[in-house]
Amino acid sequence: MVAPPAPLGERVHATLGLVREGFRGTVLASLGVALLGVWVAAAAAALTDGAETLEQMLALAFSARLWGLLALAFVPWLYLNLVMIVRLHARAAGIVPGGLRDWREALLALPGAIAATFAYVVATTLGTLAFIVPGAYVSVLWLLWPVACVVERRGGLGSLPRSAALVAGHWMPTAVLVSVVTLVGWLAGAAVDVVAGLLPMLAGGHGGAATALASLLEIGAGVLLAPLMPAVLVVAYRQCQARQPGSSTT
Repeated sequence: MVAPPAPLGERVHATLGLVREGFRGTVLASLGVALLGVWVAAAAAALTDGAETLEQMLALAFSARLWGLLALAFVPWLYLNLVMIVRLHARAAGIVPGGLRDWREALLALPGAIAATFAYVVATTLGTLAFIVPGAYVSVLWLLWPVACVVERRGGLGSLPRSAALVAGHWMPTAVLVSVVTLVGWLAGAAVDVVAGLLPMLAGGHGGAATALASLLEIGAGVLLAPLMPAVLVVAYRQCQARQPGSSTT
């Protein structure tokens, strides 16, 4: 008989604990994600400076410049998240991280991960257009594909049915856990954004220093929050795996 899922509070605590315990192993990758986020925000702001009307904003939203910027940032962002998944999974499993080998494993998985991301986005978008519910269902059913892709080396498209096999029968616990952790991360990020936005206003004649401090604050928060989603995917993956018939994973 398959055991019921652990209480939500325990699973959220396990996710936050994994972020804390795996911090040293993920700090370089999370710093890269944080710096990438700051760069994308600054570049996007520079693109929107000349847009004053709604028509200009809509034209920019569908422009090759903006989507080229996002595509350029997406590949290193995905790669760094794969690195964090490898290292956090090793930490959760009690395995010593493999140093540069982890970065190599993530790099080998990257082409398949790009293909899986494309398939995931297309499927969930089409499902959302089909009365929303199918998109929400598929988005959770395939949610664990990054872990299957890089940890199990399933390849890009092969990781999607593997995720579905893991999540099948455990859809709701997985959806609730990831939603709660995502909300926690969003609230923390929003609070940091509010504080960072107020610093230049409160600085008086020291606006330059306040702006620099706000940027450092956002980077620091980004470093702390970047491993949150990889960690919750690892926790959800291991718990779904443990509840498979005949599994010995704990």
